[in-house]
Amino acid sequence: MAVTEGFGPFHGFRTWYKIVGEPGEELPLLVINGGPAAPPGPLLRCPGGLGVRPHPPAGLASAALYESEARRLEHSLPPDARAAIARDEEGAAMAFYQRWLCRLDPWPDHLSRSFTNMNHDVYGIMWGEEWDITGNLKERDVTPRLGELDLPVLITSGRHDLTTPAVVRPLADGISGAEWVLFEQSSHLPSAEEPDHYREVLTAFLTKVEVSALS
Repeated sequence: MAVTEGFGPFHGFRTWYKIVGEPGEELPLLVINGGPAAPPGPLLRCPGGLGVRPHPPAGLASAALYESEARRLEHSLPPDARAAIARDEEGAAMAFYQRWLCRLDPWPDHLSRSFTNMNHDVYGIMWGEEWDITGNLKERDVTPRLGELDLPVLITSGRHDLTTPAVVRPLADGISGAEWVLFEQSSHLPSAEEPDHYREVLTAFLTKVEVSALS
């Protein structure tokens, strides 16, 4: 199967892409991944969309809403963990990530590689800290534009996700006909934490969309 990857221009910057297959072979599927600053591949994932044709992404509706929820989660950590974070100790944020990013122990290899190879300078410029957004995405809010999406969309997230259900709800409500599956035993990576269930959900969604497109 043909695989093509490269970078496309976007708002004066470049966005990495990977295309599997040839145009016209099957119904196009757009997979929106997360970030920023993670290396390409099945790594960190915002609650995202699976759409059936290319369209401007809406992977996170409101940075401010995300920040408020992440700050609430950070405040719920034990006092010693919060104190370590306040002192900016190396690795202190791991207590946060082990609760709401991935609850598997040990972490999957692809997630460990993501953390090892992440460009923290870029992450700081674009985002900041999970609970303290200081980067240039701080004012990002595409909530009013979600209604412009006109395609089948599957949104996935976890019950214990750092992108909490309160953050995901505007996506599910704002995108007409969007399907939202909340994985009860997962944090931010249900594809790794509940792989069988995730595969079932994805297969069912794709089958339904393909049948509808061919009918």
